[in-house]
Amino acid sequence: MKINPLIVLASLVLVLNGCKTLNKDECQTGDWETIGYGDGLKGELRTRVVQHREACAKHGVKIDLQSYNTGYDAGLVLYCQAGNGYKMGL
Repeated sequence: MKINPLIVLASLVLVLNGCKTLNKDECQTGDWETIGYGDGLKGELRTRVVQHREACAKHGVKIDLQSYNTGYDAGLVLYCQAGNGYKMGL
């Protein structure tokens, strides 16, 4: 069985992009509720906040976990809809 290098490259790009988190400016000026909302809306795991916390700690910024969780929960409600499940399944 031959492995298509284009598929391997595309998979690698997707995996690395999934690891990307916040930069210094986003950490300093980010609205944590909005960031959480975006993560929930994309169906990210709640543990995604750990990556944000680590990235922002490098810049001396503490995240607002309560605001993040409020936004995350609101975004997740929209993500966890039957129509979205169908779309993701396609």
